[in-house]
This record gives sequence, structure tokens and C-alpha cells, in this order.
Amino acid sequence: MKKIGLCLLILVMVLSIAGCGAPTSYNLTFRVPAGSTNDMDHFVCAVEEISPKTNEIIVVGGEGIVGDAYVIVKPICTTDETEYPPCYLICGETTKIPAQKGQWYQIGICMYNSSTAEIEASLLVKDADVRTK
Repeated sequence: MKKIGLCLLILVMVLSIAGCGAPTSYNLTFRVPAGSTNDMDHFVCAVEEISPKTNEIIVVGGEGIVGDAYVIVKPICTTDETEYPPCYLICGETTKIPAQKGQWYQIGICMYNSSTAEIEASLLVKDADVRTK
């Protein structure tokens, strides 16, 4: 009977540890300056860098995304000459950007802010690792 109890205790411990994996979705925050336009020359980049766990970066428009916005990714420390065009995004919409699994990318947004104050906008990045610059 003691062996069964010990086995059950070990099983519970293993299952509880297995359920404590690292998160795979991250909320990134961007500070969009007052008077920003959504021309493609002015992107606001996140402090974090991302690395997809698959061959795509999955991004969901979060709070603060007002109207039309664009997301851009740029590879970091690579000889990859691939052009990653800006992807259209609105609040709540999911966008998938082709990328190389394991490669680190800088991510930025471009959006219109006609107010006289800076606004915060967020993106949810799924199935990726994140590190701070």
C-alpha cells in the first residue's frame, strides 16, 4: 500500500512540474509618439526581440491599436537578405509572418496617432521565445 501511495505522490509531482513550462505567448508594448503617421518610414520598435518556434511569427493586434497599423520584422545578426514587407494589422486580428525558426527578429509597428500625447499599443506574439535587448 505504501508503494502505491509513493507512486501516486511521485506521479502528481511529475505532472505538476511538467505543467510549469515556459510561456509561448508574450504581450509586447509599444509607445507610439504623438503626431505619428502611418507612413512606412516611421516604425516604433519593441524593447524585446523575438524568435519563432516555427517557420512563422504569429502576431495578434492588441489594446491601443487604433485604425490601420502595420507590423514589420527585421532579422538580427544574420546574413539573411530576405525582405520582410510590412504586414497589415488591426486590433484583434491575427497575422502570420513567414520567418526562419530559431532566428532572432526585431519587431516594430507603424500606426497613426493624431493625438497630442503618446499612446501605448500592444501586440500578442504567439509560439515564440522573447528576450530583452
